[in-house]
Amino acid sequence: MLRRAFVAAAVLFWTRGVVAACTEVKHGPNPPFKAKRTGGRYECRVVGYYTDTHDLTAAGVESWEWASTRSDKRMSELLGLRTAFLDWFKRQYGELGGTNAEAIEQVQFIVDAWKQNKVCVVTDTGWELRDRP
Repeated sequence: MLRRAFVAAAVLFWTRGVVAACTEVKHGPNPPFKAKRTGGRYECRVVGYYTDTHDLTAAGVESWEWASTRSDKRMSELLGLRTAFLDWFKRQYGELGGTNAEAIEQVQFIVDAWKQNKVCVVTDTGWELRDRP
């Protein structure tokens, strides 16, 4: 089911002492944004695959396209994509029977691994988090 929900994504991030970005999020084809669109389109394609390892999927960004050639603008584009994906993830998690708190815990698991510089490694018996090489 497609949902066109507006999120005043007050997902602001702090960098160099300045609030740098906010994203208006809507999902579905041709979303009717309240803000007037003025420039190019940017995107990434995330794909996933089943594996033969219990509780392990394989996934990654298959392709991406930036609207800008400037790194500061690409950073804004990246943060917009992040916010849209996380909003979509949380909504889908709920539609599949999970709770808001559980969705946040799933994202927190990844954030904690990043903070600890850990990465998922496939082992002979499954998978585990290990220090990033």
